[in-house]
Amino acid sequence: MIPRAITPALIALALAACTGGEPGDNASDATLNEQQRAAMEHRAPDGEKVRAERWMSIFRSPDAVLAAAADMGYQSHPYTEGRESFGTGYSPEQTLPEGDSPVKITTAFRVVGVGPEQITDIAFTFDIKGDFDAPKAKDALAIPRRIIAGFLGRFEVGPGDEIADALRNLTSAEASQYGVLLNVDAVPGATDSEKRLIVTISRATAPTD
Repeated sequence: MIPRAITPALIALALAACTGGEPGDNASDATLNEQQRAAMEHRAPDGEKVRAERWMSIFRSPDAVLAAAADMGYQSHPYTEGRESFGTGYSPEQTLPEGDSPVKITTAFRVVGVGPEQITDIAFTFDIKGDFDAPKAKDALAIPRRIIAGFLGRFEVGPGDEIADALRNLTSAEASQYGVLLNVDAVPGATDSEKRLIVTISRATAPTD
C-alpha cells in the first residue's frame, strides 16, 4: 500500500530515476507538440510555440492540405510520393457563387513541394468579373477572404488583419509570421469590372527537416 505522503509527483520522479532521466525526457517526446508536452508536464502551453507549430504543420502535411482544399470545394490532383519534388498543378476551376450574382469568381488551387511532407508553396487564384458596385456584389466579393480564412482555419491559424483587409478590399499586401510568408497580388483586369487575386502561402526558408 502506498503511503499517503507519496504524491503522484514523487512517483513520477521515482520512475524518471529508474529510466535515467527527468519526467518526459525520452526519445518518444520528440514527436510531441507543445500542447501535448505541456499537458504531460502539467503546465500551460507556450502560445508562441503552439502557433508556430500549427503554421509549420501546414507544410509537413500534404494530405491534410489537399483535404482542407477539398473542404473549400477544390478537387486537386494528388501528388506522387517518392519524388524529390512534387506539384499538384492547378486544380480544375470552380466558379462561385452558384446562382444569380452580379459578380462571378473563377478560382483554382495548387501545391508545390520539394518532397513528401515538405511543401514549399500553396497558391490560390481568384479571377473576379462583374459589377463590383452592384447591391448584391458584396457577398460574392467576400468569397476570396472566406476561402483563405476557411482553409487556414483547418489548421487553427488565420491570415492576420493585413492579409484579411487586402482580400476584403481586393488590394495587394504581404505579411510574415512564424516562418511563413503570405502574399496577396491584386492584378488589374482589362476593365474596371475585372480583377485577379493571387494568394500565396510559402515557407520563409527552404525546408531542411
